[in-house]
Amino acid sequence: MSGQSYPVLYVLDGWHFPLMAFLQNNNLYSGRMGPVIIVTLNEGTGAQAMPLRARDFTPTKTPQEVTSGGAAAFLDFLEHEVIPFIDRTYRTIPSDRGLLAHSYGGLFAIYTLEQRPALFRRIVAASPVVGWDDRLLSKVARDRLRSLLSPVRLDLSVGGDGPYSRHDGICQAAGRIEAGGTRISIHTVSWRESQFHAVGLIPRGTLLGLSVREVRFLWSSR
Repeated sequence: MSGQSYPVLYVLDGWHFPLMAFLQNNNLYSGRMGPVIIVTLNEGTGAQAMPLRARDFTPTKTPQEVTSGGAAAFLDFLEHEVIPFIDRTYRTIPSDRGLLAHSYGGLFAIYTLEQRPALFRRIVAASPVVGWDDRLLSKVARDRLRSLLSPVRLDLSVGGDGPYSRHDGICQAAGRIEAGGTRISIHTVSWRESQFHAVGLIPRGTLLGLSVREVRFLWSSR
């Protein structure tokens, strides 16, 4: 294994995904997915993290979140500081990056796809807040994604029809994204029997766990 390079999965709100270490260990024995470098980025935990998440993950300023609108700056930080540092420090495959995020983070993941379509080849947006700013991102997706140079795999999931992320909104966003980018492969998961927003990132019956099926989907064609 010495000298081998690996894909990188960047995880926003790493505290939201406590099963990432389990996923790595399980894959060593199951062989269902090759080894991946996992990088987690956190805004902190608890209530103090919420205004920072709203600042960094939302693309526009709206009255519903007083700190909102900083996604462009956070994307620049991720692209020009975090990713180059990881690539310099570890044996990475720069052409094979993934992004995993939930809720506002999922909104940021879709924003990243539209703004920097070559930055991540594989994306999981769990219960993304697609209704943000009158569904701004899904409205511009068709035009922004017409000229993708490389294929992208996108996983969208939603946990019930709540105020954060609705099933019909996810389906509409998926349709517009797919119509805009013919090189995008989309996989959708819906846990409609639950009204729990966070169920978009857990399998039924497992509290605070990541659906490993969604992450494995990203690298299933490797």
